[in-house]
Amino acid sequence: MPNKQGQTQQQSQVMVQRQKLTQQQLLVVRLTELPIAGLEEKVKNELDENYALEEGRRDDYDDENLGESGSDTEYDVNTDDSSSGEYSRDEMLESMGISDNHSDYSSDDVPIYFANRGDMNVEVPIGDTGSFIEDLEAQIGDYEVDDTMRQMLVYLIGSLDSRGFIDKSLDELADDMAIYQNLDVEEKDVERALHLLQKFDPPGIGARDLRECLLIQIDRIIAQQMRTAVGGDSQKNSLLELERKVVADYYQAFVHKNFDKIMDGLGISASEMKTVQEAIAHLNPKPGRALNESSSDKVMTVIPDFIIETDENENQIQMWLNEGNIPPLHVSRDYVDEMRRYENRRKTLSSEEKEAYAFTKKNVDEAKMFIDAINQRRHTLYVTMKAIIELQREFFFTQDDDQLKPMILQDVATKANLDISTVSRVCNSKYAIVDGNVYSLKYFFERQRSNADGEDINIREVKREIQALVDAEDKHNPLSDEAITQMLNNKGFNIKRRTVAKYRDQMNLPKAKLRKEITS
Repeated sequence: MPNKQGQTQQQSQVMVQRQKLTQQQLLVVRLTELPIAGLEEKVKNELDENYALEEGRRDDYDDENLGESGSDTEYDVNTDDSSSGEYSRDEMLESMGISDNHSDYSSDDVPIYFANRGDMNVEVPIGDTGSFIEDLEAQIGDYEVDDTMRQMLVYLIGSLDSRGFIDKSLDELADDMAIYQNLDVEEKDVERALHLLQKFDPPGIGARDLRECLLIQIDRIIAQQMRTAVGGDSQKNSLLELERKVVADYYQAFVHKNFDKIMDGLGISASEMKTVQEAIAHLNPKPGRALNESSSDKVMTVIPDFIIETDENENQIQMWLNEGNIPPLHVSRDYVDEMRRYENRRKTLSSEEKEAYAFTKKNVDEAKMFIDAINQRRHTLYVTMKAIIELQREFFFTQDDDQLKPMILQDVATKANLDISTVSRVCNSKYAIVDGNVYSLKYFFERQRSNADGEDINIREVKREIQALVDAEDKHNPLSDEAITQMLNNKGFNIKRRTVAKYRDQMNLPKAKLRKEITS
């Protein structure tokens, strides 16, 4: 029926095909993302919650039955055979000692997990990021929140970028929380959590862009002024109001230094405009920079997931998966035997026995699924790291940055016969120790560009040039991104202004106007 505006409402059916991850697949995804320290904690919790999962090595299994899951497994990666990952999923599961059938059990297919080498904890100064995140998480206790809100806040804190911003949309965050946190939340719930995070210290944390970051800081100062005095300093309040109007209503004009437009719109003088500009310049454009600040007297323990040793004389590279303090795992034989006894007389079970059978079977299935997922995680990590080593073989021998080849996630995914999203999860939070030196897996994916002659150049070289130009600039008249771009092009670097801006931001170098020193 048409409404007053002449619009009508109709119902329609649309067929949409969606891929829904199974419980097993979700578990594998979550375990694959975890670094070794997180996996240790996950295993500990699983052992506490599921009595059908037991630690310790079963007497029923000896080294011959462990296959690739056996102890002290060492991987030789001295082959250039690119077909190393070409096998079916069933063959992969079989090679890892994983049964893909979760309902039938025999004395031969109850899964086990037996760890490789012991843990190798390495302390390296990579920045005191842990304390900053812990401080943010500790602030959750200042608010009365339920468990769901707490989990959302923890996830948002973990999603902050190097600036302290959230660079994902609300719907993306809601989807991620469903996959990785098992949280069934809507966009409005995520938005509530985000607004609460924006009340944390330092001011501006959790903003979605620089404009919102500045507004949060100005609003915080205004609120503090209102709390500390009735009326307060009228001159200071007037300045804060001007700051807010400039950022809220004239942000683009301010960014592009169109001060005449701002002065005309707000009816303020040039001296007032200069005062407002200086006040805004003193706000913190990157409240999360503590995430990346290095400190020579502080260290954070990094536990590498991969241990790599090279012998250039013998042209040998060996790699182990570090499996830390994770104990051997197996499904409880008592639980399996109890489940079989129920199954043998399933038709005569009482209601209480049926409940006991369902409980026992659920625990056995979950224990088996958990062990299978850990074994699959092991295999995924192995084939991913093996592909990286094969693609960056010269670098692993020399550890010379100039030997790093252009490499993207798709290159590794193709060589390892994995999905690109799986490779991304492996590389996001993992480290490798190579002959005593620790590297983030992201390090091996340093992209390269071409210069004016079509020759490959290393991004590190471009960043070094940018840093040198900024160090040598006149601080009373700093170089704009456009000027830096032109100077790099003159040196043979074929690069665009937006790329220079991106690299400058990655290097934590402020924009030209924020680097400018006021002439006395």
